[in-house]
Amino acid sequence: MSLDDVKFSSYACVHTSTDSNATANTQYNPFKSDQYNTYTATTVASRDISYSSTNGKFTFEVSGTYFVLFDIPGIVDSGTGVEGRIFVNTTEVYTSSSLFGNPSVDPRSYTFFSLVEVNPGDTLNVTVKTVHAGKTLSCQAGSQITLFRVRGDFGSIAYTADSTSTTGARFLGDSDFGGTIETKLKNVSYTASTGKLTPDNSSTFLMMQSLTALTDADTDIAVDLFANGSEIADSTFSVKTTSDPKETTYAILKSLTGGQTTGGRIEPSSGGANVTIKQGSSYTIIDVSRDGSTPSAMISITCGSDSNALSSGSDTTCFSSAGWASYSPTSHVTAAGITYTQSNGRFAFANSGKYLIYCNLMFNVSSGTTFTTKVKKNGSSVVYTGNVYIHNTLDPQEKTICLILEADSSDYIEITANPSAGSVTFDENCTISILKIDEFDEVYGEIASESQIGDDYTINSLNSEVTGRQRHNTVDRALPSSLTIPGPRNLRGRTTTYAPSLGGKSKK
Repeated sequence: MSLDDVKFSSYACVHTSTDSNATANTQYNPFKSDQYNTYTATTVASRDISYSSTNGKFTFEVSGTYFVLFDIPGIVDSGTGVEGRIFVNTTEVYTSSSLFGNPSVDPRSYTFFSLVEVNPGDTLNVTVKTVHAGKTLSCQAGSQITLFRVRGDFGSIAYTADSTSTTGARFLGDSDFGGTIETKLKNVSYTASTGKLTPDNSSTFLMMQSLTALTDADTDIAVDLFANGSEIADSTFSVKTTSDPKETTYAILKSLTGGQTTGGRIEPSSGGANVTIKQGSSYTIIDVSRDGSTPSAMISITCGSDSNALSSGSDTTCFSSAGWASYSPTSHVTAAGITYTQSNGRFAFANSGKYLIYCNLMFNVSSGTTFTTKVKKNGSSVVYTGNVYIHNTLDPQEKTICLILEADSSDYIEITANPSAGSVTFDENCTISILKIDEFDEVYGEIASESQIGDDYTINSLNSEVTGRQRHNTVDRALPSSLTIPGPRNLRGRTTTYAPSLGGKSKK
């Protein structure tokens, strides 16, 4: 049995609480400490992924397909484009389109996402840059990166070159609209003529659409998630000719049946608007179950209407019915291990562990407003803070929060926003999904390598691969030979060794 086949968890998350230096159009890593006068960040990671703030890289011990999402609240010194990249070792495996950046709409939330393949010993790092000479970019506090190994089935449609420019509704990945499409598929099929994905097996999936759009006419674009021909969730974001390309992400958890089609659709509100799906856009489904079994802790909620006006200068809790005149949330999965209280917007955990928090906050404003968004634990402990500016001519607009949070049993979290000014609301379709992500962490390293018992039934206890796998060491470091034999180091497990004796006779 190979270690790579075991369904233990592999995950890492880093988010910053200080602003980076402003750097002109050179690629730099927002999670590398020398980009800051003072670097302060929170890290949560499983034992098989290490993160170095010195070089800003993650190092992997186990191969696989990994979900990678990073988001920066960015500030530029003048009008430019902002690009994001993902590297495995020195190979560029993801490149975004150039996204609109301007001081008049800072800080702007730039989100980049891809599925990435890694092998043991590989490193991963991300970079951002401005595309014009002399233009600077600063990554503000609240920059975040989250990654985890995909343990089950998955399907992804990703654009590595732009689609054609056309009007009307379309599904991402539909070959009729051109573009170069890369697929990553495991027990999921892709139909190019429709852009749909079809899972082979019934399970609980994270469904995610990441869209970068360019338009020739001002329009709102609906970002819809479909299953079996029906829309199950949607959000709307505004795209203007003066401030595009513009990106958004949107995701929920959903139980899908094997053979059921699913897809991500976009639909401009202006019938005459030609929309181009830009490089870096994708639609992805990821099985988050335990080999088809329902996750022990999960929840996925979407707001069904706009909130009341938020008060400037104070934190308002999203997903709390107290902030809505008429609150009608939609639950996309049957909640387990997490208790949601509508009256106060709290999500309480039944068991200790590491939890993936994915949230899209949607905002409408009457005038330009900066929002301070927070994730709070147990009411007073702020575990994440990130700012985003929403311009009234560019709303609705969303802020992505994607974190891995460590929680004890009976802990609870809230998501809040504090606007600086103006009449503002949480827009309908604010969404949050929470998933316990460390389901199998405790079995890590407790299984045998496939090399431990040879084809001739030889027990290869001293094989370096076997020793490393048994002792949480997959990078060919030397281990003492005494560690290769199972059991206690001393006879019958005693804490002291036997002293030699001659049966009571004195040695002469």
